[in-house]
Amino acid sequence: MKRSVTGAFFCIVFLAVAAGADARLDARRSAVVRAIERAAPAVVNISTEKVTRRGFFPGQDFFFSDPFFGGFRQPMVTKSLGSGGIFTSDGYVFTNAHVVNQASRIMVTLKDGTKYPAELINVDVSGDIAVIRVKAEKPLPTLVFGRSDDLLVGERAIAVGNPFGLENSVTTGIISAVKRDIVVGGQVRFRDVIQTDTLINPGNSGGPLLNIFGEVIGISSAVRAEAQGIGFAIPVDRVKRSLAALLDYRKLRRIKLGLDIEPEYVSSGPRMLLVVKGVAQDGPAERSGVKAGDVIVAVGDRPASLLVDFMAGVLASGPGYVDLTLEREHRRLTLRLAPKVIPKPNAARLARSMLGLSIQQMESSLARDVGIDIDHGILVAGVEPNSTAWASKIRAGLVILQVNDTLTPTTDDFAAALEAAQGARSLHLVVARAEGRMIMQYIVEVGIRRQ
Repeated sequence: MKRSVTGAFFCIVFLAVAAGADARLDARRSAVVRAIERAAPAVVNISTEKVTRRGFFPGQDFFFSDPFFGGFRQPMVTKSLGSGGIFTSDGYVFTNAHVVNQASRIMVTLKDGTKYPAELINVDVSGDIAVIRVKAEKPLPTLVFGRSDDLLVGERAIAVGNPFGLENSVTTGIISAVKRDIVVGGQVRFRDVIQTDTLINPGNSGGPLLNIFGEVIGISSAVRAEAQGIGFAIPVDRVKRSLAALLDYRKLRRIKLGLDIEPEYVSSGPRMLLVVKGVAQDGPAERSGVKAGDVIVAVGDRPASLLVDFMAGVLASGPGYVDLTLEREHRRLTLRLAPKVIPKPNAARLARSMLGLSIQQMESSLARDVGIDIDHGILVAGVEPNSTAWASKIRAGLVILQVNDTLTPTTDDFAAALEAAQGARSLHLVVARAEGRMIMQYIVEVGIRRQ
């Protein structure tokens, strides 16, 4: 009896000590700790490789433009590190464009050490935002988007990323300013960005900036090398718009649903509603029974409160149908839409009529002939002397890699991007050219001539 009483006493003491330890641990779990615990599993390390080629002997580039000597160029591999955030459970990841653009290989490492190869889906070079995707065997943890239109100077900010390759590092600080412009070389490079004293070092680029609720309020993007405690982030409201444009099903799947959607904030907090503002007459949505004023709740089995959720859900839908769950007059209903396929436009005709360009699909056999080591994109074969492209200094031999926010590895992609730009006054081309052994990229604004 005495032994059992003694055992019970020690058991009680052990439980009391354990409860005290748990209480101390809970007391130490501040708002910042809880925010990091929520968000960190969805923050990834991104490593890239870019392969270029150069001659064996400096100053001997003329040898390597020859078809015979061209076979003797040696590959040069450059590597870089960055960060990103998973925003859909099926593996879409946001990051900075400069982290992944033109990479020949992209690897993503999760917090638990699992590695996946990633595919570049789309990139907005001018906005420095990109979308990549990994294909995992199971649903992945995701970040929650907050809002940036109500940020307070002085409120806490948390950066999670991989500075200098140190995975899953966390730094904290405050919002130092909002709507800040970044001037580089006398020109405004980024407008209306978030300034923070949260340490943002090389390798943090593309990772999330969080508030104390663990919600994304921006993407860490830039740091001034000569400054101490000054970092910048792209506001999340702009990020959400950019991601929706980069995943636009009308461009990536070339289908129409015949409805206009507008996100609206709920009275307070980051939550949004997707409201159907208009329905095209006799389009897929109207024929399926969608009405203006309906609130979209889900696409397939995916909840959808943001426009980017809607775009990703449509991309994941089966061929020939899209299921929408709607809320109408306090009741829910599910409707199946049969999308309308958009015919492919003629790339050569649009390039000639809109810009005055003759184009050709870039491929490896052409790369050697034109002296630029790129095997994708749109080769400018000719330019009309009085065209808008000529006035913008576009010349034969350049390779077009992107039109506005759409990558153009093929003529089909190029045609779709030009088609989307019809009606605009100008567009932005990301072009590449060879300068010695280097491939230089730059952005050119080109006017669209009236038809």
